[in-house]
Amino acid sequence: MKKFQMSTKFKYGASATAFTAIVIVAIILVNLLASVVTDRFNLKADMTADQRYDISDATVEMLQNVQNDITIYMLAPRADVVDTNQMLGIYGPSIGSILDRYPGLSNGKVKVEYIDIERNPAFTQGFQLGEISEYSILVKSDAAYRLLTYYDYIYFRAADSYSEEQPVGLNLEHALASAIYYCDTGSKRNAVLLDGKGEKNGKGGGEGSKLVAFLEANNFNVLYVNLTTDPLPENTDLIVVNSPEKDYSSDELAIIDKYLNQDLGKVIISAGTESKDATNLLYYIKEYGITVTDQAIYDTINSRTGHPEAVKLSVVNSEVMQSLASLETMLIFPNSVKMTSIDTAGTGWSRTDLLTTNATAFTKTVDLERDPLTVSKAVTDESGAFSVATLLTRKPTVETVGDETSGKLLLLSSSDALSDAYFSSSSYTNWSFMSILLSDFFGGNDLSAFKYKLFTNSELVTLETDRQVILGVLIAIPVLLLAGGVVVYFKRKNM
Repeated sequence: MKKFQMSTKFKYGASATAFTAIVIVAIILVNLLASVVTDRFNLKADMTADQRYDISDATVEMLQNVQNDITIYMLAPRADVVDTNQMLGIYGPSIGSILDRYPGLSNGKVKVEYIDIERNPAFTQGFQLGEISEYSILVKSDAAYRLLTYYDYIYFRAADSYSEEQPVGLNLEHALASAIYYCDTGSKRNAVLLDGKGEKNGKGGGEGSKLVAFLEANNFNVLYVNLTTDPLPENTDLIVVNSPEKDYSSDELAIIDKYLNQDLGKVIISAGTESKDATNLLYYIKEYGITVTDQAIYDTINSRTGHPEAVKLSVVNSEVMQSLASLETMLIFPNSVKMTSIDTAGTGWSRTDLLTTNATAFTKTVDLERDPLTVSKAVTDESGAFSVATLLTRKPTVETVGDETSGKLLLLSSSDALSDAYFSSSSYTNWSFMSILLSDFFGGNDLSAFKYKLFTNSELVTLETDRQVILGVLIAIPVLLLAGGVVVYFKRKNM
């Protein structure tokens, strides 16, 4: 009898030990399986208040369509990236989590490696990368490579008009999308920035350099052309005329006109208060049914704080602007002038108004000597919502099924819509506006779909690794305990 009792105790003790071991192994396996499945199918539940670990549908789609093998090199040890540090601060865990999911979502086409360039300085040899620093990201395929600096994928914003910009989130998905698109194809378009008339084209690092950086980030080669002395390159994909202070000759405008009409090219013209003396250019624009007037626009209510010439804009509801209309925008078009338009029916061009001022805006005759800080609305000033951005589109004379070729002319009635102060700052959405327009110009590779990821000051509910463990434990333990209880119950009942 005693022997039987000892045997029974040993039996139940062994069963309990085995059951405990099974539970532990099962929990580990469930969490490993959950990690693989959630990475592969993007099923992770982001429990943070600001969705900082979430990956957009645009990124998932982009990764699933990658054709060539691409490697993303984070130029820092992984432990340094995911830890809180001086460079990445609270963004490190999010960056690590996002990068970890790229291989699975791309079916292995995109790999991620962490390189400690302090211990392996020879890694960067052979690349024309310019100045390189820790926490830069190198995206490379057999066809091409692209370097992203810390400032390319960290999102900055000023608390107000007078404070220094501070990091408030990530631009990682957009920056990587642009680099991956480029490395997957190995090709770029050519953007010609006109030169020689005082344009703000960023030449030599001057005003307009952020526009150049924007174009390069969207996979354009930037070329400078003075139409007085240089021919327009045959492989031109885009012409940018950014706020010229001097006029173009009729011969120069004829070159633009041929490219725009006969070749169905793409042209962006920004002409505001500082282009008031560019008579030929303004007359040329008028041929498209758009009159750029000599009436400067101010707004003492809806403008950047203390700067009535830096007017805030409203997005016109249109197919082109759908994605921007849904965002909380702060578009700023400084030194704008009033544009008027006529019906373009019968001209071969269709017109889409994109942006207007708010109804609180008013106009005064352009006076470059006027101090805008002293401007106030007079009774005689015209007020209302004035158009400041118009898109003109021309289809081929004989359209072919499947051929989406079209001429595009974007007119901006602002001297500084693309200026460095407003175009590069994440406090404003001028950059997003132009990203959407480039997508409309060329179709596909819509980088505007990759939104900034803003971080609030709220603390994390859980960390990335914690979420997987918690979800696995919460699901696996009750199920296993219930199953074990059922087994023990029936065993005891049959004894």
